This record gives sequence, C-alpha cells and structure tokens, in this order.
Amino acid sequence: MCRVRAAYQRAYQAPIAGIAGDPVKIRRRDDEEPGWIWCEHSANGLAGWVPEAFLERRTAETAVLRRSYSAMELSVQPGQIVMIVETMAGWIWCVSASGEAGWVPAEKIELP
Repeated sequence: MCRVRAAYQRAYQAPIAGIAGDPVKIRRRDDEEPGWIWCEHSANGLAGWVPEAFLERRTAETAVLRRSYSAMELSVQPGQIVMIVETMAGWIWCVSASGEAGWVPAEKIELP
C-alpha cells in the first residue's frame, strides 16, 4: 500500500482496452514519455497509450497486444491510499480502496 502525494485526474474516459492477440493500429510514439505508443484498437476504434513492451509488432503500423491491457487512468487525491499492482515506463497500475483500478503517473505516488 502506498500514499498518493499529488492529485491526478484521468485524461481519457474511454481509452483503449483489449485482450492478448487483439490487433491494434500504431499511430505515434510519446516523445515526452518514452516506452509508450498511441494505438487504436482495430475492432472497436478506442485509442490510447500502450506500453511498447505490451505490443508485438507485425508491421511499422500494426501490432497485436501481447497480453490483456487497459489504458484506463485512475483519478486520485493527495493522502489517498492505493495498492500498487504493476509499474511500467513511469506509470503505476494502482487499485484504490473502493476497488477502482488504473494508471497513475509514478511521480504522484509516494513509493516505499
């Protein structure tokens, strides 16, 4: 369990999500946050940032998800307690006490 040090508000309400093997279209890299690629789900059109490590490239513009993934971000407030599940390229997948889950920038969390 960790404490949130600074507020964060989720940027996207309906981000990309999928299961292993789902095809995605690669749109662009994130120049400010290395390791993240903006992708669009080929079936439902939802888009969002995907860790490059979660993608298996097929061509320069296409890939498939290596594992199930959601780009959902978690809105948090200072002092809130969250459970860390996974860290990836400057972001942390957290679960709140109410059971909500999502990505939070690592600098917003007080790490042990």
